[in-house]
Amino acid sequence: MTILATVSLMTPARLFGRVRHLPRWLSVRAAWRAGQRLAPLSPEPCDQSMLDEAETLRAAAIAGARDRHAGCGLRAFLVRPPTISGAIWFDTLGHALRHMGIPAVVLDADASDWSTQWRALSPTLLVAPDREAIHARLDAGARDDLASRAGLRLLVHMAPAGFPFDAGGDAADEARLRRAVAGDTADAFLSLYEPEYFDRYAPTLAAAGFRYLALPQACDPFVDGPQPVPRTHAWFMASTFTPDRLAVAYDVLRPVLRNAPGLWVGSGWRFGAPRVQPADLPALFSASRIALAPLVPFLRDRPLEITYRVFAAAACGAFQVTHRTPVTPRFFADDELVQADDDATFAEACAWYLPRPAERQAVARRALRRAWRDHTTFRRVDHLVAFVESLRATPRLS
Repeated sequence: MTILATVSLMTPARLFGRVRHLPRWLSVRAAWRAGQRLAPLSPEPCDQSMLDEAETLRAAAIAGARDRHAGCGLRAFLVRPPTISGAIWFDTLGHALRHMGIPAVVLDADASDWSTQWRALSPTLLVAPDREAIHARLDAGARDDLASRAGLRLLVHMAPAGFPFDAGGDAADEARLRRAVAGDTADAFLSLYEPEYFDRYAPTLAAAGFRYLALPQACDPFVDGPQPVPRTHAWFMASTFTPDRLAVAYDVLRPVLRNAPGLWVGSGWRFGAPRVQPADLPALFSASRIALAPLVPFLRDRPLEITYRVFAAAACGAFQVTHRTPVTPRFFADDELVQADDDATFAEACAWYLPRPAERQAVARRALRRAWRDHTTFRRVDHLVAFVESLRATPRLS
């Protein structure tokens, strides 16, 4: 079914939005189709030495993290944020927490077995989105129960209504803000974004003395890693359709798509392959010469994040091209991750590296080592535990 075949099912607002974006979508699809008509590339054999090194790093990470935080007294009740990235973030954290000796439950805010799971775990830490559904649960007795064990409420600060262009929020944002300042909802806050995010988009909470934990996405030691498959695709792109991602595809990726046949995956695009699960990504990264990781403009301009796929692809030994951001150097060096300063440079980097496997592999191997050393979910759990211990030692002063 094409975009045009769905317009009769849409509301006027959604219809206007889809028609407005149709020329760009058609242009991106045409570029993709042009690339798919080109002759397939000869497969590149997998790098066995990289496979062996990655497996050694994975085994060491898993063994070293086992029960590392057993006995710390934490029992974590995690409620998934209502986004795809939020679900990946919390599910991988939950797995890492349990492996490291911290009992953990991960569920959705509307889970029918919330109360049963809560009673069975008797949590000492709630990590949940700052949303009304969570506050209702707290009001219904969870807050008092958690307090009886001196438990902590660590809430995900959800971006205000004006994000990313201003710090203003709507009425719901203001109501949550008032409750937090009054001490009714949170002991501290966290999000995927870097520390500057909290000062810029939650200045009232920062001024009120709330602590903030920047807890980025990470690679998953139980899933990620290079796979023993040849590199048959020129490039691999995974993206869910949104207007801003369509704009990036139109502005950045059309020359790349036209240049060689690759693999496009994601829901909503109506070309390429459907959305895949995170567990399927390692094989797709491993089967591609270049993992495309273009970023929307506000991530390039503001100190926020570098996205989940960059960590996952690095741990899978994939060579990546992405955009430079103000925070990229905090995670990867220039020789570990090819970072374009503008849209034209992005396409030029892809064209340059595509026929140069030795150069690609050298960059990818350095990124793989960095990911397994510094950017596993185990390292993120270490940071979470250290933050909670610091909150216990120095609680917010009202």
